[in-house]
Amino acid sequence: MRIGILGGTFDPIHLGHVNLIVNTSKILNLHKIIIVPNSNPHYKKNTIKSNFRDIKNMIKLALDKKINFIVSDIENDCSKKNYTYQTLKKIISDGQKNNYFLILGSDYADNFHTWFESKKILKLIDLVLVERPGFQSNISNIINLDKSYSHEMNYKSIKVNYNLKSKRKILRLSLKNSIDASSSESRNALKKFDEKKIKKLLPIEVYNYIIDNGLYN
Repeated sequence: MRIGILGGTFDPIHLGHVNLIVNTSKILNLHKIIIVPNSNPHYKKNTIKSNFRDIKNMIKLALDKKINFIVSDIENDCSKKNYTYQTLKKIISDGQKNNYFLILGSDYADNFHTWFESKKILKLIDLVLVERPGFQSNISNIINLDKSYSHEMNYKSIKVNYNLKSKRKILRLSLKNSIDASSSESRNALKKFDEKKIKKLLPIEVYNYIIDNGLYN
C-alpha cells in the first residue's frame, strides 16, 4: 500500500490542511493517510494545547468521506517532546511491506537538515514537499545531507530527486489551488467571533464542533 504520513498540531484543523491532505492524496495515488496530531512538538514553544480528543474529533469531521485516513494516537502524550524520526520508526515497524511518504509543507525544506536524525529520516521514508502556487522550495540543505539526491528529474507535474543508493525519493509537488489559512489565524478569528473570516478558514463541521463544545473562548 502507498501510505502518506502527515503530522502537525491541527489546533484546529483548517481548510488549508484539508486542501493539502485531499489533493496530495490524489496526486500521489495514496491508499491511506495517517494523520499524526502532535500534542507537544519540539519545534514549538508555548504551544496552544487543546484536548487531544477534541483535536482528533475535529480532524475526523473535517476529512470524513473525503479520503481514506486514520488519526494516530502515537503523539498524544503532552508531557514529553515528540520527534518525527521516533514516530516514523514506530509507524513503519509494523512489519508490513508498505511504501510510506512523509508529507511536509515546502516551508520546512529550509530547516529540515536541523531536525533530529534528519539523515536517518531520509533513509527511512520518501519525503514529499508540497509547494504553494508560485512558490518553489529550496532543497539544497536537504541534498547537502546526502549528495546522492542531487540528480533531478520530472515525472508528470512532480519533481523527483532519486537516490540510487538508498532507492529513496524526495518529491516536490504543487497544488493547483492553495488556501491561505493557519491555525493561529483561525484561533484569533474565533476569539474575535469574526464569523465571516472563520467560514473562510474552517470547515463548517469543525466550526460547529467548536461552538458546540465551547473551544477557543
